[in-house]
Amino acid sequence: MIARAGAPVVAGVDGSAPSLAAVEIAAVEAARRHRRLHLVHALAGPPSGRAGHARAEALVAAAAARAGDYAPGLTVTTRIAAGPARDVLLSESQGAEMIVIGGRRRGPWPALLSGSIERVLLRRPGCPVLVVHADRSQARPDPVRHFS
Repeated sequence: MIARAGAPVVAGVDGSAPSLAAVEIAAVEAARRHRRLHLVHALAGPPSGRAGHARAEALVAAAAARAGDYAPGLTVTTRIAAGPARDVLLSESQGAEMIVIGGRRRGPWPALLSGSIERVLLRRPGCPVLVVHADRSQARPDPVRHFS
């Protein structure tokens, strides 16, 4: 894996608590690295029409607003892609500085790599991967106050 000039920090967005925590951390990382943040939502399964796409647009818009709370002035781009999340995120990782995703822990101490998306990204990464396991008791990242 080599650094790519201008490559974004990518975060997967699905509206879950872990994915929103991933957006927060990805926003801070993007600002610290002087990169843009690229938010990606995957629409898996059969096309769900306008309602499904509108829901996806609302999810990424809310995630972009949340990223702005953590890193004001950060450039944020979004993409809604058709296909399974693991395939979409693996493809996105090929052109990213790093990718941040929400993890799916089950139980008090599950296997580190419990989800299929995590396993795929960590076996065949195109860039560094950060898996965020959100918990309401965990502290959130400090918002970026200034970055130059």
